[in-house]
Amino acid sequence: MKKTVSTVGMFAMGTMLFLASTAANASGNELALGKIQAIKIFDRSGSQFIQILFPVSELAGNAGGCDETVDGGVTMGIAYISYGSHTPAVINMWLSALMSAYETGAVVRVTSAGLSDPCEIDMVALEPSNL
Repeated sequence: MKKTVSTVGMFAMGTMLFLASTAANASGNELALGKIQAIKIFDRSGSQFIQILFPVSELAGNAGGCDETVDGGVTMGIAYISYGSHTPAVINMWLSALMSAYETGAVVRVTSAGLSDPCEIDMVALEPSNL
């Protein structure tokens, strides 16, 4: 008898592998843990990047300098994904997870290894709201 794996099963297996590999590489400094307030995607004068905005109260204590006053004079915590710092496949995975979290109000954890910028993301995780 031939065994088949459902699409849902394959997705679940892939998600578990992604989360396990992400958790194993989560050695960066925590930037934020909370609900995303906005996602902005830019292409300005050849500089392509994504901004993820959190309430400033949800920034980690070691995320100094990762806040900015935005429209309306509100200070927000800001994390970045720069297209030149990551592969397109990683950016697509992260953006999918971030957009899903934004739409559903899920809690997100982002960290930074301080690549070229201490506010540059190196890990994205969706977290249970009780953590």
